[in-house]
Amino acid sequence: MVLIVAVFGFFLPKLADYSDIWDDLQDLHASDLVLITAVGVWNLFALAPLVMTAQPGVRFMEGFVNINAGSAVANTVPGGSAIGIAINWAMFDSWGFTPAEYTLGTLLSGIWNNFVKLSLPVVALLALAATGDLRGSFVPAAVVGVVVMVVAIVFFALLLRNDDLARSIGALAGRVAEWGAKKVHRTVHGDTWGDGAIRFRHRSVDLIKRRWPALTVTALIGQLSLFVVLLVAVRAVGLSNAEVSWAEVLASWAFVRLISAIPITPGGLGVVELGLTAALANGENTALTTKAAAAVLLYRFFTYLLPIPVGAGCYVFWRLNHSWRRRRTTVTA
Repeated sequence: MVLIVAVFGFFLPKLADYSDIWDDLQDLHASDLVLITAVGVWNLFALAPLVMTAQPGVRFMEGFVNINAGSAVANTVPGGSAIGIAINWAMFDSWGFTPAEYTLGTLLSGIWNNFVKLSLPVVALLALAATGDLRGSFVPAAVVGVVVMVVAIVFFALLLRNDDLARSIGALAGRVAEWGAKKVHRTVHGDTWGDGAIRFRHRSVDLIKRRWPALTVTALIGQLSLFVVLLVAVRAVGLSNAEVSWAEVLASWAFVRLISAIPITPGGLGVVELGLTAALANGENTALTTKAAAAVLLYRFFTYLLPIPVGAGCYVFWRLNHSWRRRRTTVTA
């Protein structure tokens, strides 16, 4: 709360005056409002195909309800990501999926989403170099993304390589979990994690072999839909490609996505607004900074605020709608 108040009450107004931002937003053309509303609504549906791919048997509207209900919690509650996953799992359970199936689906969708997220700073860096807009300040983010992604891929590959490695990694994770649980006076049976890792390996290898292209494409679509909303917002407030190129928008967005992955505030509230405004403005004049701030707030309205009531509505719909409830069966791709 202190951070959020500091950002919106002190730091952001130092970059751009709220009255000037409001003036820029009031000057939006009707066609721009229609366009950004269209891409903003599309963004609400963009991750549903990833859910369908990682969780075979899920229908499109079920994926839409599932992802938006979880996102609404993640955007509003401290530690909301964990609670959002619990809601997602409750929905899957009511639709007849087994715990093994929806645990695997959640892990795979999360892993692929993060692989794409970590690779985007590198893509943005290449785009900046190709367009001649390369900034040295973006290089560290690309390096961090590459290092973390390589470590994650190596860890994941080792887990899937054979049963012995999977058991060793699971047992190590179990010991770490036991140690952490003791610190908060909880009990975790880490001795079963080795066998659990083997079961995870057997279930995931087949699904990954058959669906890794679809996982990659759907995760990329889900991530880039956010970028499209930001790019449309930047152009809608009057910032031309000469002032802020599409590659600079991509790099700014990818860099801030890495920062916001650290759960400092729910949904990165405050962190994203300040980081994106500063990255897009890049120390330029006040008029450009004001337009950048207006674009960021417009972007956050469609990608942070709008999903909250939509997700709440999805949750209520799930609680009241019993026509989607199914008996538990093993669902195959």
